[in-house]
Amino acid sequence: MLEDIYEMAKQSFLKNLEKTQFERSQIERSTILQRDSSEWLELRRNLLTASNFGKVIKRRPTTSASIIKTLLHKNNISQVGSIKHGVYNEATLNQLAIQEGVQISPCGLFIDSEIPFLAATPDGIIGNDTIVEIKCPLSAFKMSIKEAVEKKNKILEYKKLYYDHQQ
Repeated sequence: MLEDIYEMAKQSFLKNLEKTQFERSQIERSTILQRDSSEWLELRRNLLTASNFGKVIKRRPTTSASIIKTLLHKNNISQVGSIKHGVYNEATLNQLAIQEGVQISPCGLFIDSEIPFLAATPDGIIGNDTIVEIKCPLSAFKMSIKEAVEKKNKILEYKKLYYDHQQ
């Protein structure tokens, strides 16, 4: 593809991703069911979401171009053991809310206002300015909080793809 045609296609693609504040707010509300929402699944196809930041940040010049295919044509991973474990443990939001004495509201897909191809779907939101993201790695399963903290360098490893998701 000629460079100028590529640039025009890129600019058109990026322009189509731009949303007004009203549209972003509507999208967030209409995708509150997250993985159970067809709109959520469809919108994420063209966005770089927080759950994929690790793959992008850690890629090397030698990384296969198939990463693009993987990111744009996401497979259904709902039956992967670690994903099922994480989904099951999202219920800990209720425990956290009670423990901290806060209201944690469900939320949908947030699209960045300045970089419209960046998005995230936190596990919950407190007020208008605090997101909640629950991580419960299989490596910490059945550990007490104290044990997990003591072994944190083995459990919450920087090299793991979910590490960047939390930052």
